[in-house]
Formats: sequence, C-alpha cells, structure tokens
Amino acid sequence: MPQTDGKQLCTSILVNVGELRSWVKKALDDPNAPRPTFHDLCGWSEELLSAATELTGLAIQVTQAAQLLHNHDK
Repeated sequence: MPQTDGKQLCTSILVNVGELRSWVKKALDDPNAPRPTFHDLCGWSEELLSAATELTGLAIQVTQAAQLLHNHDK
C-alpha cells in the first residue's frame, strides 16, 4: 500500500472517531435527539473497546516494521 493510502486511512479513522464522539454527545445532550438505550451504549462500548484493541495491535506492528526498516537502513 502506498504511503499516502495509509495516511488517508489513518486520517479517515480519526475523522470517524470525531464524528462518532459528536453524535454521542448530541444524543446525550439534545433533548430532541433520539436517545440510545442503555443496552445500545453498552454494545457500542464493547465494539469500541474491541476496535481500540485491534488498533493498538496494528500500531505495535507498524512500530515494529518501522524499527526493522530503520535498523536495515543503518
């Protein structure tokens, strides 16, 4: 994957996180917005924690790849 594609994908993840954060805030703060249920929020929390775990693992892999490339370039 070209470097720009990787950067665009990372940016897309951050944009989606920001949009989700705004949506949750509005859903909880705006009395006219449809409110998620307790079970909805618990489910989303589980999914977000799972995604965070996957992203952490990916960040570790990318860091290790960078270290290998750095050591190879020496």
